Amino acid sequence: MGEGREGGRRDARVLKAVSEAGRDTPIVAEPDVLVVGGGAAGIAAACAAARAGARTLLVERYGFLGGTLTAVTLGGFCGTHAVVDDRQLRRIVGGLYLDVEERLRGRDAVLPPRRHGQIVGFPYDSVTLKLVADELVRHFGVRTLAPGRRSSPSSCASSMRFTHSS
Repeated sequence: MGEGREGGRRDARVLKAVSEAGRDTPIVAEPDVLVVGGGAAGIAAACAAARAGARTLLVERYGFLGGTLTAVTLGGFCGTHAVVDDRQLRRIVGGLYLDVEERLRGRDAVLPPRRHGQIVGFPYDSVTLKLVADELVRHFGVRTLAPGRRSSPSSCASSMRFTHSS
């Protein structure tokens, strides 16, 4: 095996490499907090950071927020309620989730929780959740960036645009 750039041994698992010429990459934002991924966890992290006063940028590779909750039509939130007994359920999740639930309810986009054995699902409309996610991050002042899918982050720098701004 040949020597690597740092004088160490090259990793045997690397079979091919692409060499790229040096380039100037424009800086499109300098947030206090950068969140990569606009799924449920990314939305929560970005909203929490912005609520705490940080200039927050949420980067999502697709043209919408919500991740798996909106991309694949799961149809229901799970884990938001617990089974107490044969007739009773108890809410066990609050916080930002309640804000999402209330916004969905205001758009008539949720149904009451449904029990399936010991699992409780909370049905929602995934298309409406995309709108609610956008509304929620805007409410907290989170800036979002959706550069689209490219081969590398630096290769899309010149085509980046903000989809929402604070």
